[in-house]
Amino acid sequence: MDCIPNISVILPVFNGETFLEEAIESCLKQTWKNFELIIVDDCSSDNSLKIATYYANFDQRIKIISNSTNKKLPASLNIGHHSATGKYLTWTSDDNILKGNMLEVLLDNMIKNKADLVFSDYDIIEEDGRYRRTQELGPVSGLLFGNTIGASFLYKKKVFENLSGFDEDLYTLEDYDFWLRASIKFKLHHIRESLYLYRIHRNNLTSIVDEDPEIKRIFGNKHKIVYEKISNILGWSESTIRFLYMSRGFESWDMEFFKNNFSTIKNDLGKFQARVNANDKGKIFQKMDMLLRHVILNNPLDKKYIAWLLFRRPGILFDPHYSKKTSLKILKKYVDYN
Repeated sequence: MDCIPNISVILPVFNGETFLEEAIESCLKQTWKNFELIIVDDCSSDNSLKIATYYANFDQRIKIISNSTNKKLPASLNIGHHSATGKYLTWTSDDNILKGNMLEVLLDNMIKNKADLVFSDYDIIEEDGRYRRTQELGPVSGLLFGNTIGASFLYKKKVFENLSGFDEDLYTLEDYDFWLRASIKFKLHHIRESLYLYRIHRNNLTSIVDEDPEIKRIFGNKHKIVYEKISNILGWSESTIRFLYMSRGFESWDMEFFKNNFSTIKNDLGKFQARVNANDKGKIFQKMDMLLRHVILNNPLDKKYIAWLLFRRPGILFDPHYSKKTSLKILKKYVDYN
C-alpha cells in the first residue's frame, strides 16, 4: 500500500454513539485499502470520541480531530477536508454504512469515465437495519427539484477546493448546495448500483422538518439562498427562484404566476440544463412535467389552467414513463370542471 492514501473518508460525528461503531467498521472493511479515515468529533457529550479513539488505537489509517466547541456539520466537514491528504474525497455519516466495495467501485468508475465526481444509488434501511427499499438517483439535471446525488459519492480534491468547501451558513443544506454548484462546473458520473446503506430514524432531518413549521420555514429560506447562488452564476430571473421555491413546497402553488412567467422560467431552466455535464444528464423539462402532474392532482385548479398546462406541456399526459391510470385521473379532473 502507498504511504500516502489516495482516498480520504471524512466521518463527522456529534453524539452518534448509537451507530458509530457500525459506521467505522464499514469503512475499515472496504475492499479498497489505500485510504485514511478522518473522524471529526464535534464536541460530543456522549461516548463518540471514546469509541473513535478505541478504533484509532489499532488502525493507523484513522485520524481523529476533536472540536473544542460544537461547530455544526458543514464546519466539521471543512475541517476534515482541509486535513485530508487523499487525491479523492468522500464523507459519510455516523448512522450510515458503506457497503464493502463502495470505495473500489466509485474510484474505478471515476478513473474509467474521467469524471470529477461520481455517485451511486443506495439502500434505505430502517433504524434497526432492516432493508426498506433502494433509492435510484439521477438525473443530474433534476437537482433543481431535489437532491439527486444522494449519500454515496466520491470527488476529486480539486472539486472541494474550487468550490471553497461547504457553506457553513447553510447547516442542514450544505450538501445540496455543494452538489448544485458542482453540477455546473464539473463532470459527473452516475453509477447505477447500490453501494451504501442510508438509515432512516426519528432524528433524520426529513422527519424533523416535516414535524416543525418553524424549522420548515428556516429550511425554506436556506433553499432560497441556494437558488440565489445559482441564479447569480447563470443570470436567472427572480421568478425562477420563486418557481423553484414553490416546487419544493415552501409556498402555496400560484398558477397565475407560473402561467405569466412560464417562458422566462423555461429559459432559465434551459440554462442550467446546458451547463450540466454528466452521463445521466436527463431532461430537466421531464422533471418539470412530473412536478406539474403533481400540481394538477393535488391542487384545486380552474379548468382554464389545466387546459393551458396540457396544451403547453403535453408530456404531462403522454410521456410513456408515466402511469396511464394517473394520466386518466388528470383528464377526468379536467372533464369534471366542464
